[in-house]
Amino acid sequence: MYGLSAAAVGAWFLYQCHKLHLLALAQKATSRTAMVVFHGSITYLTILFIALAIDPFVGGPIMESFIFQVPTCASYRFRGVLTGVLGEGRP
Repeated sequence: MYGLSAAAVGAWFLYQCHKLHLLALAQKATSRTAMVVFHGSITYLTILFIALAIDPFVGGPIMESFIFQVPTCASYRFRGVLTGVLGEGRP
C-alpha cells in the first residue's frame, strides 16, 4: 500500500516540479505556478503519511497472503521457535 502510494504520488509531484522548472527556464514561471507546486508538496506529504498510517492494516495482510506462503509443517515449526523466543508459550 505504502509503496504504491509513494510511487504514484511521487511521480505526480515530480511531474509538477519538472513542469515548474521548465517554466522557470523559459522565464514564464509566476508566483501562482510556484504556489501550485508548494501546495502540491503539502498534498504529497499528507497522502504519504496517510498511506504510511494505513499500510500496517491493509498492506501487511495483503503481502502476507501472497509472499509469505510457508508449508504447513515448516510454518508450525517456525511459529514454535518464535513463540519460544518471545516467551509466549507453545503454539
